[in-house]
Amino acid sequence: MNWETYDVKDVLDRKAGEHSISDERILKHAKENKLIIVTKDQGLKRQCYNELVPFVNLGSPQEEANIVNQKLNEMLSWKEYL
Repeated sequence: MNWETYDVKDVLDRKAGEHSISDERILKHAKENKLIIVTKDQGLKRQCYNELVPFVNLGSPQEEANIVNQKLNEMLSWKEYL
Protein backbone atom coordinates (compact mmCIF):
# COMPACT_ATOMS: atom_id res chain seq x y z
CA MET A 1 0.00 0.00 0.00
CA ASN A 2 3.04 2.21 -0.46
CA TRP A 3 3.79 2.63 3.24
CA GLU A 4 7.31 2.05 4.46
CA THR A 5 6.89 -0.27 7.44
CA TYR A 6 9.20 -1.96 9.93
CA ASP A 7 8.70 -4.70 12.46
CA VAL A 8 10.25 -3.68 15.77
CA LYS A 9 11.88 -7.12 16.04
CA ASP A 10 13.72 -6.49 12.78
CA VAL A 11 14.90 -3.00 13.75
CA LEU A 12 15.76 -3.31 17.44
CA ASP A 13 17.73 -6.20 18.87
CA ARG A 14 16.58 -7.73 22.12
CA LYS A 15 19.05 -7.51 24.93
CA ALA A 16 20.34 -10.77 26.37
CA GLY A 17 17.76 -12.36 28.63
CA GLU A 18 14.87 -10.20 27.39
CA HIS A 19 11.76 -11.86 26.01
CA SER A 20 10.63 -8.67 24.30
CA ILE A 21 11.80 -5.18 23.49
CA SER A 22 10.91 -2.57 26.09
CA ASP A 23 8.34 0.09 25.34
CA GLU A 24 10.92 2.70 26.30
CA ARG A 25 13.32 1.48 23.59
CA ILE A 26 10.53 1.41 21.03
CA LEU A 27 9.45 4.96 21.93
CA LYS A 28 13.02 6.24 21.83
CA HIS A 29 13.59 4.73 18.39
CA ALA A 30 10.29 6.13 17.09
CA LYS A 31 11.12 9.63 18.37
CA GLU A 32 14.67 9.60 16.99
CA ASN A 33 13.49 8.44 13.56
CA LYS A 34 10.17 10.32 13.45
CA LEU A 35 8.13 7.14 13.10
CA ILE A 36 4.49 6.36 13.77
CA ILE A 37 3.87 3.36 16.02
CA VAL A 38 1.16 0.84 15.08
CA THR A 39 0.19 -1.29 18.05
CA LYS A 40 -2.55 -2.96 20.02
CA ASP A 41 -0.47 -2.99 23.22
CA GLN A 42 -2.41 -0.94 25.79
CA GLY A 43 0.65 0.09 27.78
CA LEU A 44 2.55 1.24 24.70
CA LYS A 45 -0.47 3.19 23.45
CA ARG A 46 -0.74 4.95 26.82
CA GLN A 47 2.98 5.85 26.75
CA CYS A 48 2.70 7.13 23.16
CA TYR A 49 -0.22 9.30 24.20
CA ASN A 50 1.62 10.64 27.27
CA GLU A 51 4.83 11.35 25.35
CA LEU A 52 3.08 12.76 22.26
CA VAL A 53 4.38 10.03 19.94
CA PRO A 54 1.98 9.47 17.05
CA PHE A 55 0.40 6.01 16.99
CA VAL A 56 -2.28 3.96 15.29
CA ASN A 57 -4.49 2.01 17.66
CA LEU A 58 -5.29 -1.41 16.25
CA GLY A 59 -8.02 -1.79 18.83
CA SER A 60 -9.42 -4.68 20.78
CA PRO A 61 -9.88 -8.22 19.47
CA GLN A 62 -13.60 -7.45 19.08
CA GLU A 63 -12.83 -4.35 16.99
CA GLU A 64 -10.45 -6.40 14.84
CA ALA A 65 -13.13 -9.08 14.40
CA ASN A 66 -15.59 -6.38 13.32
CA ILE A 67 -13.14 -5.11 10.69
CA VAL A 68 -12.59 -8.65 9.34
CA ASN A 69 -16.35 -9.24 9.31
CA GLN A 70 -16.92 -6.00 7.42
CA LYS A 71 -14.27 -6.88 4.83
CA LEU A 72 -15.63 -10.39 4.37
CA ASN A 73 -19.13 -8.99 3.88
CA GLU A 74 -17.76 -6.61 1.25
CA MET A 75 -16.28 -9.63 -0.51
CA LEU A 76 -19.70 -11.22 -0.87
CA SER A 77 -19.94 -9.23 -4.08
CA TRP A 78 -17.19 -11.57 -5.34
CA LYS A 79 -19.31 -14.58 -4.43
CA GLU A 80 -19.45 -15.89 -8.01
CA TYR A 81 -15.68 -15.55 -8.35
CA LEU A 82 -14.93 -17.25 -5.05
